Amino acid sequence: MCNHYYLGTSSDFDYSSILLIRLQRVAYLGLILTPLLLGLSFEKFGITFQFLLLIPLAVVSGPLFLIDATTLKLPNSITYPVAAILMIMRFTYSIYTQKINDLTEPIFKAFLFAALFLCLYLITRGGVGAGDVKLAFIIGLSIKELDVSILLALVLISFILSAAYSLALLIRGGADLKSKIPFGPFLLLGAWASTLFLVP
Repeated sequence: MCNHYYLGTSSDFDYSSILLIRLQRVAYLGLILTPLLLGLSFEKFGITFQFLLLIPLAVVSGPLFLIDATTLKLPNSITYPVAAILMIMRFTYSIYTQKINDLTEPIFKAFLFAALFLCLYLITRGGVGAGDVKLAFIIGLSIKELDVSILLALVLISFILSAAYSLALLIRGGADLKSKIPFGPFLLLGAWASTLFLVP
């Protein structure tokens, strides 16, 4: 957890410069992660529909990772457009294959995955955020064949990484039991790990 201190007067505080710095960090992380994730996805899947589905997720993974890590928020201005793009891609693919199941089944599975995190959101009362629910829906749409084994691995990896990070903060004294920890970064890590290693 980061604490920012300022020694000048409030009139000297330049909010626009801080916002610019944050935007620059988001851009830098996006520039680093996007080609890396795209390269790994291409090496794994080649030019396939699964690779195409991962492109929107790869583009926003870096920015979402950094934004959630620093603000504890996953902005709708990113999640909604990505969800819409993936829905359009799924719809277009179903027209190409002339199979309605290529549209209805993945959307149904994505909603179920999001519903799981909605339940966690309601149960934990802040442990999982509303943004994580929307991110789960996006991840569900990004994986061409989301079966139970991939889903369980994704969730397990995400929670193990989150728990390890929280424990490390507690040991170092950087957080207490009431501290809020961003879950989005770990959900993204779990999604990419399970996709790149488990999706056939």
